[in-house]
Amino acid sequence: MNRLKEIEKFLLFANEHEFIIETAIIYKAIRENLIDIVTKYNPEVIVKAGLGRGKILLDLAEKSNSTIVVVEPSIKIIQQFLKENEGNTIIKKIKIINGDFHDFPVDYDKVNLLICIDYLDIFDSSISVDEFKRTLKIEGILFFSGVVLGDDNDGIYDDLMRIMFPLHNDYYLKNDLNTFMELKKFTLLNSTLIKYRKNLQSIIDLFGKIFNNIKDNAVSFIENHSEQFEKIYGMDRDNNIFEFYYSAIYLKSNIE
Repeated sequence: MNRLKEIEKFLLFANEHEFIIETAIIYKAIRENLIDIVTKYNPEVIVKAGLGRGKILLDLAEKSNSTIVVVEPSIKIIQQFLKENEGNTIIKKIKIINGDFHDFPVDYDKVNLLICIDYLDIFDSSISVDEFKRTLKIEGILFFSGVVLGDDNDGIYDDLMRIMFPLHNDYYLKNDLNTFMELKKFTLLNSTLIKYRKNLQSIIDLFGKIFNNIKDNAVSFIENHSEQFEKIYGMDRDNNIFEFYYSAIYLKSNIE
């Protein structure tokens, strides 16, 4: 099975379990920020990379007069969203395209605001951001939000995620993400970092429902790196950690 099919399978699972992608905590944390961005910049065209759970997309459609497009890799997620919102007139304002972030089906220099929430980790971030930049107008806005590492130069949380979640690529340190975006010719305008509690055993159990033979290796890795998880992520005796979540507004530079 190819990677895109595996991603589709995971996205369906994540939606069903409200897991990883646009969870209730994330929705609450970023909704007002996104509405403020739309109000401030009044974008003519908004593109969202990934349908997510749909609530943020519906809010954007309700709160703006923009042309709204969403690019979603999973045709089944699209069908599910349309079925759940059958009769909701708001979805008439939304154009949905089934497509890959590595070959983003949006024309050059057409987008004023591009939004990517939680999806970037399961795609190649360099290719995806290049595609996002290609579609954005000069001085267009890229809104990114996703998990970042704590003060974790060894990337132990990355290593754990790869054990639990074979589709995982990389989480960035916050400053490294901003440097990466700067190299891609994006200027940081504003950002917010929050942290919230997650239980590692619950995460292992959920990933174990979709990926085989991960539990023993994940538990062993946590035990072997418990001191680092305690120091960096505040892990307690019940394996609760703090996860760090970063939202940032970047401006596409007019200098190549």
